[in-house]
Amino acid sequence: MLGSGTGTWAVLVASLAGRPLGILVAVACGIAAGLHLPVRIGWRDLVVAAFTASIGFSFSLLVATQAFGVGPVLIEAKIGALLSIGGAALAVTLAACLGAGKFGPRITHSST
Repeated sequence: MLGSGTGTWAVLVASLAGRPLGILVAVACGIAAGLHLPVRIGWRDLVVAAFTASIGFSFSLLVATQAFGVGPVLIEAKIGALLSIGGAALAVTLAACLGAGKFGPRITHSST
């Protein structure tokens, strides 16, 4: 496949694994330092939000065009960045499996 190579996989893995992992580690460090999660936000919601952040393909495209000259490595990096859009499907699937966000329990307010 044209443009599929090491650069494609490097960008894709960095987007779909590195970004979410970095976000979750940063939140865990904040909690360890004594900060608290917002009300009604749990780890399930954070996992989904972290994977939603993996969709930042426009930033990946910008970095790729600045880091690499015209050639096959740039093409591979751009294809990897565009494939990171799959993070959206992954985030929705995780939300459904974890019961987070829209898929979470419904909170009803009773009027008394």
